[in-house]
Amino acid sequence: MSGVMERLAAPFSDDEIKFRVVATNHEKTKGMAAPYLDARTIQDRLDQVVGPERWSTDFQEWRSGVMCRLSIKVGDEWIAKCDGAECPEREPVKGGFSNSFRRAAVHWGIGRYLVQIPRAQLWVPIEKHGQSHRPVELPVLSGHKRSTPHTSHPSSRPTPHTSSSLPIDEALKADIIGKIRELKLSQGEVRKLLSDWSAEKLNDLTDQQGEELKKRLDNMIYDRALAEESKG
Repeated sequence: MSGVMERLAAPFSDDEIKFRVVATNHEKTKGMAAPYLDARTIQDRLDQVVGPERWSTDFQEWRSGVMCRLSIKVGDEWIAKCDGAECPEREPVKGGFSNSFRRAAVHWGIGRYLVQIPRAQLWVPIEKHGQSHRPVELPVLSGHKRSTPHTSHPSSRPTPHTSSSLPIDEALKADIIGKIRELKLSQGEVRKLLSDWSAEKLNDLTDQQGEELKKRLDNMIYDRALAEESKG
């Protein structure tokens, strides 16, 4: 079974990975291009690794969306893993089925590494495309390091202040303020974030600590955008 799981979880070629912009900076010049797999690519991986006759899906109504049960036959036993997704406003039936299928596949390791890529690595130049935006350049995914389970990402760990640290740059501070406004954080929420660096205001941060705070805010923007997208 371990060999099957390793092959299911194997990385995909660049042309099999798609991207959508889920968050932008205040100027709309850069955006976070989230990588994802379409349903057909996942189906092909399942066919290649376990065989088309040894996996199946079952869909059920779930809250305001769809629950997918993805089953794989291991020996003589069928093992199922489930996940659900709310139906988006655009193409709700197709979207609900596809999104829940992709999420269930992640439980089998398919494309899981894509959600472990550091958020800061996904920010690229973007351009206007209809009512939304699209990447001008695509993030470089090859050679990324996976996050270690049960440990914090380096960008989320506060760096102790040292006397040789430079004070926060004014441009960086303005960027942070823009992200705080985009997230609509309360003063209490901002104070709680700053307390991780034993700071009471932005000017108390070093430049390195400011970069860490910026990355944490980027993560929050990304997570909120995905949550809103799943709700349609």
